[in-house]
Amino acid sequence: MIVTRYDLEKVCNYSENSKSSLPNGIIYYLEFVESDTEEYKNLVKSKRRDLTIDAILEDKVDEWNDSSETWEKDLDQEGYTRSISPQMKSIAVRSQKIVDNQSLYYDIVKKLELLTSQPMTNPQNINVTIKNDPNLTSYDNDQSNFRRIVSKIMMLNSMVAMDSRIGPANSMLVGLDVYMYLLKSNTFTIQNNGTTVTGNISGFDIIPSHLINPKKAILMRNSNKPGIGLNVINNINDSTYFMAETPGSWEKCIKWFEII
Repeated sequence: MIVTRYDLEKVCNYSENSKSSLPNGIIYYLEFVESDTEEYKNLVKSKRRDLTIDAILEDKVDEWNDSSETWEKDLDQEGYTRSISPQMKSIAVRSQKIVDNQSLYYDIVKKLELLTSQPMTNPQNINVTIKNDPNLTSYDNDQSNFRRIVSKIMMLNSMVAMDSRIGPANSMLVGLDVYMYLLKSNTFTIQNNGTTVTGNISGFDIIPSHLINPKKAILMRNSNKPGIGLNVINNINDSTYFMAETPGSWEKCIKWFEII
């Protein structure tokens, strides 16, 4: 399979530079920074903590998804204030050699695997436990586990939208074990257009990969310009590229979990 710009845009904030580049460079990006009153911050932390504890310990993921979309609006309506302002930030980067788009794609996916090799900062213990009830058929168990996976996906999708302030996730990189559960679902839409994207579910482009942990799923909000998350600039005339995650904020656009 030939890796194209379309495939690269699905796994990072990908852009191209046609001008001559130097060994060292700077990536400029825009980040939305919140400024809240202490009272508002404390209420947000308390509410999110309660919702997350229920979702993790009591398996109330659906309730988390339903309530997380409205509770911030309720706080605003009660008179608690906050402001969100854009700030221009930058990252110093060093160029790396590139052979072709496929080798660049592999480097990006391996970088994502490295970034997500530890549990998320918040919340932790977000993994999905696969269950096999002996009283159910194999099909019913698969569908039950699939629903657990999708519920967790939608929970993390809401978190991406809330944390990033630029929108929900738009692609998901999945290990092969997770991919097998998605394939067993009646709601998985398969597409075969010769790209790394093999299907769609709940609005996400699904990208299976043998380069990451087979039990892992990585949700991402990606763009075709630098932003918070993982940024890659391909210097197409120099056979080099810049790659860097935004310090302190990349996790706002990248969320992950594993099936156990």
